[in-house]
Amino acid sequence: LDAKQLEAVSHEAGEARRLRAELLDAEAAVEELRKVELDAERIKGNESDLLAALRGARDEIASLDSELAFATTERGQEVVALQTQLETERAERAEQVEEAR
Repeated sequence: LDAKQLEAVSHEAGEARRLRAELLDAEAAVEELRKVELDAERIKGNESDLLAALRGARDEIASLDSELAFATTERGQEVVALQTQLETERAERAEQVEEAR
């Protein structure tokens, strides 16, 4: 090989190394993109799980709210019944005191 041919071969070898480095960079970028896509899918899955948990919590809160309203109504009725009973007993005692006089 003469000097011109050696220079051409050397140039081609340098170009091949440069292209190989670009290929490796491109492969690394593709791998990084795959990781980002997997992360995005995982996050989307987590988002779905969180939304389902939120719906479940909201349903549980609604159920507890209904139970509380029922219990409050029951307690209110018991208080009214006790107040009525107390008033009746006071009236009976007042009558007994009047009769005793």
